[in-house]
Amino acid sequence: MPIGIVPFEAAHLDDAATLLAARHRAGRERTPWLPAQYEDADSTAPILRNCMAAGPGAAAYRGSRMAGFLLSSISFFNGEWMAFSHDLAHAVDATDGRQTYRLMYARLSQRWVENGCFKHAISLPAGDAQAADAWHSLGFGLNVVDAVRDTSPVVGASEDVDVRRAGPADLDTVMELVIGLRRHLASAPAFLPLVVEADPTKPHQARLADPTNALWLAYLDGEAVGLMSCSPPGDRPFPAALREDASTCNLGGAFGGAFIRSDVRGSGIGKALLNHVMSWARDGGYARCVLDYESANIEAERFWSGQGFEPIVNSLMRTIDSRIAWAHRDRADADLWRRW
Repeated sequence: MPIGIVPFEAAHLDDAATLLAARHRAGRERTPWLPAQYEDADSTAPILRNCMAAGPGAAAYRGSRMAGFLLSSISFFNGEWMAFSHDLAHAVDATDGRQTYRLMYARLSQRWVENGCFKHAISLPAGDAQAADAWHSLGFGLNVVDAVRDTSPVVGASEDVDVRRAGPADLDTVMELVIGLRRHLASAPAFLPLVVEADPTKPHQARLADPTNALWLAYLDGEAVGLMSCSPPGDRPFPAALREDASTCNLGGAFGGAFIRSDVRGSGIGKALLNHVMSWARDGGYARCVLDYESANIEAERFWSGQGFEPIVNSLMRTIDSRIAWAHRDRADADLWRRW
């Protein structure tokens, strides 16, 4: 039976909540780190109701049975409009889900592009090979990995590294290392633009004064050479499946990550910092710790996977050539063949 694609409306909410709960149950079999919270439609319906208010969506039906849905939020991100579907904002059934995703994207992306939104992103549960294949076939590539581990002590962490909890008086030192992190991410192969706010110190100053945000500095011969931070759940919005999980803290959190100066990497400083983070997390009653890193950040992937972090959500992105705004299929033939 052919699949019909229609705009997502409130009448589709119950079907979508049931489908998402079924996807989450199947996902927990592959990835036990996922919380049991979203295994029933009563818990997924409020998530989808919020998604409906954030941007347009599409629903796929095979006869009277929902085959899938795709919801999106539209936001201004790094100077560009971006359409994003987070990990709890979409699902497909087991019958040719690859094609269902492709058809829903074809319908929804037309609306995004017509409204000047050329960056498209989606977060997928790690291990969902069918979903990954569908979005790769549409030109999406891996961009960010969310990974999780328990808060047990770090194996092989040295107790001899000088690690200190940072406070407001350490603002200048923290900013120097934060800029070091930004410079690292601006280098090959990540190539993230190093854009600095008018006064980048203000948010960090407030965070250092907040006892719920913890940041540690590692010192070598009296000089700060690394930092790592951790924050309570909810400090970062994604992955959505862990947003409200009170037993999961965010490594990086408000401060945006971890950084070890390149000249001292491999000397055990990262392990020592992570061990302090895990100790703080255990003392706070956290069972798990989640973080994200750019998939093109080779050093980050090597370190985090080596310390037991397992991918839980993969975020993919596609950038549409913005010339399509004027060089589109409805362009007049006279313009196409004109000899200037």
